[in-house]
Amino acid sequence: MASGGRTDKEIYNNFILSIRDSLKSRNIIDRVEYAGSRYKGTHVDASDFDNLFIKRDQTIIAELSPYPSYFYLTIPGVSKVNRGDRLTTFKTEIQRALRDVGASGFAQITNSYGPTVVVNYRKHGLSFSVDMVYGLEVGDKIFVAKPSHEASSSDTNLWYKTFVLLEKDRMRTIDFNNGIGKMVIRRLKKLKDVEPALKVINSYAFEQALMYLKDDHHDALFWRENNMKDILKTILLFMENALRKGNLPAYFDKHNNAIGGLTTEQKIQLANRFNRLAANPDIVLKKTD
Repeated sequence: MASGGRTDKEIYNNFILSIRDSLKSRNIIDRVEYAGSRYKGTHVDASDFDNLFIKRDQTIIAELSPYPSYFYLTIPGVSKVNRGDRLTTFKTEIQRALRDVGASGFAQITNSYGPTVVVNYRKHGLSFSVDMVYGLEVGDKIFVAKPSHEASSSDTNLWYKTFVLLEKDRMRTIDFNNGIGKMVIRRLKKLKDVEPALKVINSYAFEQALMYLKDDHHDALFWRENNMKDILKTILLFMENALRKGNLPAYFDKHNNAIGGLTTEQKIQLANRFNRLAANPDIVLKKTD
């Protein structure tokens, strides 16, 4: 708890509303969408908050690029929209907003990587970070300034089509009535914390697996809390199978391999570990209580 009994989430909410209003008043963004585990209800710790700062621009058109999931954004008759220029402006405007709102305890920007600008809070024994991602809304699609690993680093006109809001909505449908999806993801994140071998895999892969399993299992009885052991066993076996194949296509973006960052050796080791864990779901339940 912070001074005066305020929690990190309360401090964060006040902060993000002030930053949002400051940026909106200067026409830098139109809205903020909350993303990440804190808003999916799947967080294990309270270390960060993820936010998508969206600027709607219907004068821009999206054109296909040679790279899957990446597009060139163009202002017709003017020029392509430069990713680096937009990020630089966004970072500068956040620094200005921090000064304008007088956000006590929030440091100036301490890091910036890919499309994300990070601001840290440290005061009264509380510490957490706020991740801010700049996005452009074109039609019904949202693009973020995420660089492509395949393209040349000099090509700063490429924008990645993000599916984070669709994923958040999909989690809501899985959680309809009983919140079981959130419970499953929280347990898998706890499993990562207590199983050193699992730390190399990210939670994003678990979320993709869960969305696929929801399509495969329509029986409401399967998605009951008292069936948690079978749910965990099923998702662990799904992960094992994907790792042995070396590919787990993201649910909304089949070009994106959710386990693509792992080496072949890591995939084999993880597959073997998931196999052993699936054979002992009672132990998994105990480790993640």
